[in-house]
Amino acid sequence: MKFIKFLCLPLVLIIALACNSEEVDVKKENFNSTIESSQKLYLEMMKTQDYEKYKEARNSFVAKLDNKLIFLKTKKDYMKWISNNLSSTKFSSSSEFEVLLDIMVSKYTILMKNNPKLYSYIIKADEKQFLTIVKPSLGKLPLTFKMNSCANTCMDACDATLNNIESGYGLLYAQYGGNAFTNAIIDAMYWSNYSSAIDDLNSCMSSC
Repeated sequence: MKFIKFLCLPLVLIIALACNSEEVDVKKENFNSTIESSQKLYLEMMKTQDYEKYKEARNSFVAKLDNKLIFLKTKKDYMKWISNNLSSTKFSSSSEFEVLLDIMVSKYTILMKNNPKLYSYIIKADEKQFLTIVKPSLGKLPLTFKMNSCANTCMDACDATLNNIESGYGLLYAQYGGNAFTNAIIDAMYWSNYSSAIDDLNSCMSSC
């Protein structure tokens, strides 16, 4: 009788493992389907006037930052920050900073409101999933017609920097993203850092 019980035990384990394997396959299939749906929705959103208006507001804000921005969680914290860092930016006053910040956040609020299904996916995404979804909108490494070892070194350094900036973007979004304010700020930080990296690349290439 004991022998029969021991024979049954491996059979039970095999069945359990098979069931677990099927469950993993289903979850993987659902995950891939969700990512694909999110990518399509994101591409569709990028074609809208809402997105163009948000980009315009974000770019206006980022241009005035002069590559100076740190991550803070509230508008109140940013108003304190700009009062201490106004001279290192291109904003004429704290009031101008506040106006452009408010416009950027309001445009992002509209994006979230008009694309609820997409943002229900994005809010739940981890770092890699988020970057996969938003990949079409990420900054690219510029093309160059200079072909020498100096130029290659500059390009390699910039490529590595952009990869680090992307990773930081994904991590920050996965940890703090969720509402329009933090989402817009994290996005602005990404583009501010990207702009800084391209400035460094251009400076490096000018000496080649």
